Amino acid sequence: MASRKTARATSVGNENDQQKREFMVTNTDGQKFDESDFPDDLKRVGLEAEAYWRSRLGEMLRNQFYPGTDLSFDLVALPEHYHLRVGARSNNTTRQDVYLYGYPKSAGEAKEAAKGGKKPAPRCFRTPADFFPHLLWLLTGTNDKKQCSCNLCRAAYLPPESAQRLGTATLAENVPPSAGPSAAHTSSPPASAIISRTVAKKVGPTAASATKTKSTSSPTIRKVTPVPPPEVPNRAQPSPVASTLIAPAPVPATSTLPPQNDETVLFKVGEVVWYKNSNTWRIGIVLKVVAADPATSTPPKNLINPLAHPYLPTSNVVKPDPDMRPFLAFSVPAVNPTLQHLGDQPMESIDWQNVQAQLAGEDQHKREVLGLEASKIAASRIDHSYSLFNPASNLQDASGRQNFGGVFLGAEKVGIYEAVRIRLEPQEENPSWNKQLPIVMALKEIFIETSSDGERLFFQGDIWRLEETASPNHVPNQDQLPLAMRREKAFRDEVKRSHGTHFDWVLVSSNVKRGEASIRGRFYESKKLGPILHDAWDKMLQAGHIPGIQASLNNRFDSRGPYIGRKKSRAVTVLGAVGPNFILPVGPGVVEV
Repeated sequence: MASRKTARATSVGNENDQQKREFMVTNTDGQKFDESDFPDDLKRVGLEAEAYWRSRLGEMLRNQFYPGTDLSFDLVALPEHYHLRVGARSNNTTRQDVYLYGYPKSAGEAKEAAKGGKKPAPRCFRTPADFFPHLLWLLTGTNDKKQCSCNLCRAAYLPPESAQRLGTATLAENVPPSAGPSAAHTSSPPASAIISRTVAKKVGPTAASATKTKSTSSPTIRKVTPVPPPEVPNRAQPSPVASTLIAPAPVPATSTLPPQNDETVLFKVGEVVWYKNSNTWRIGIVLKVVAADPATSTPPKNLINPLAHPYLPTSNVVKPDPDMRPFLAFSVPAVNPTLQHLGDQPMESIDWQNVQAQLAGEDQHKREVLGLEASKIAASRIDHSYSLFNPASNLQDASGRQNFGGVFLGAEKVGIYEAVRIRLEPQEENPSWNKQLPIVMALKEIFIETSSDGERLFFQGDIWRLEETASPNHVPNQDQLPLAMRREKAFRDEVKRSHGTHFDWVLVSSNVKRGEASIRGRFYESKKLGPILHDAWDKMLQAGHIPGIQASLNNRFDSRGPYIGRKKSRAVTVLGAVGPNFILPVGPGVVEV
C-alpha cells in the first residue's frame, strides 16, 4: 500500500521574476508499480513527454488559486510515483494515447493480491482534467479519500447510492479508458502544500477561487437528505465501429413539439453561468439575451442576476459573451468549512438573515463574502436539480410517460432537436476513437416515466461521434442532424480544407433511451466557445489545430452536493439564491409546468 507524505514547503527558484510561476507538489499517495504490472504495449514515457500534462495542471492550479493573475503557471514535476505511459491504439499504428499511472491499489486489492488471487491492473487517469481533482486533494493534506472528488476515489470510497448517479461510465474499469475527462473540483489547500517560483509568459482569464469567512458560531438548521433515483440501464446494441454508415431511426410521430428559438445563442435565458467581476469570477443566472447585430457590429450581451441569498441586495449586470463562461467550464470551489453543514439544506429553508447576522453583522465586506459562499451552495444544488417545460400534453399516457419540449438540466437549458454531450455505455466505446472529438446524443424526446418507484427523467435519440477522415466521400444523412452539429462539421471542414481532411458525424447507436445520469451537458460549438476559452484561438486554427472544446468542460453532477431531482419551475429551483422580488422571464416559447 502506498504511503502518503506529509505536506511541507520548499522554496524553488527566484521570487523576484514575476512573469511565470512554477509549482511543486510535495504530497503524494502514489504507488510504485513493477513493470510486470503493466501490459507490454504500455510503455513509460520520458520527462519531456510530461510537458503537456504539467503545463495543463499548472494552468488549472493557477485558475483555482490565483484568480486575476497575468502570470503563467507550470507544475515542475508530477507527484512522486505518478508517471505517464503511452500505448498505440488498436487498429491504428499512428495515434497513441497517454495515461497517468500511480494511483495506489486499495486495501482490498492489496490483500487479494497477497493471497495469490487475481492481480488487478493498475488504474489510471485519462487526461490532466481527470487527474486534477486528485491533485487538489493531495494539496489539502488530508488522508481521507472520501474527501477526494476524482473518479477513481469516488468509485472506490463513496457509498454505492452516492456514486450511482454519476453513471455507469464513471464506475467502469479504468484500464485503459476512452471516455472524456471528468471535471476538476476545488478544495482550499494549506499554504505549505505547494511551493512556487516565477519565470516569463502571459495567460488568459482564471476561475473563481474559494473565499473564506470566519465565525465562532453556526446557526442550527433542519437537515433533510434527498436520495437520487436509481439509474436503470437501458443498453442499446452496439453499432459497428469506424466509419460504418447506419441510417438513424426517424423522429417518432409523437415528437410534435417545436424546437426552441434560442438554439443559436451561446448562453440561454435561465441558465446559470460564470461571469467576470473585475479580476474574479462570480455565479449568476441569465435573465435576458440581446443577440448580436452584424449591421452595427454590436456583439451579443447578457443581463445577469448574481446568485447569493435573499438578504443580500444585488444589482443585475450586463456582460458580453467573452466575459462569461458556461457553468461547466469551471468547478465550484469548496464551501468554507464554517458553512459546509448548510450544503444539504434547501436554500429557501436556511435562515439566511440569522446566518448573516451571526457571521457578518454590519460588516459589508463580510456580507459580500457570505453572499459568495451562498452562491456556491446554490450552484451545487441547482446542478443536481431539473425542471421541465413545454409539456406535450397535460396528462400522462397509460404507461405513466409524459413528453416535454425541454428541460432546465442543472445549470443549462436543453431542448429537443438539440445535441447534448453523453456518457457512452461500455459496449459502445472503442479505444481507437479520438477522445478529443465530441460524442453527442441528438435529442428526439425528453420525457418522464412515473411508476411505483417514483418519477424519473429520460432522454431518447441517436448517438453520434465526430470523426476526422481523409476519405473523399462524406457520410450521407448529415442534413437531418441538429443545426449545431451541422455547423460544427462545416466549421471544422473549412479549417481542415487545406490539410486534405474533413469531418463526418458517424452514428454510434440509434434511437436509444438514457437516464439523466448519462447526460454530461450541452453540446457547445467550437466556433462560438473556442475563442472565449483560448487566447491563441486564431493562431491554432491557422496551424490547422482545433482544440477539443468538449474536453475542456466539466459534467453535470461533478459538483459536490446531494441529488435534488425535479423542481416545479426554474424560478423555484433558484429560490433562496435570489431576492424576494425576483422574476425570471424564461423567454418566449417556454411554458413551465
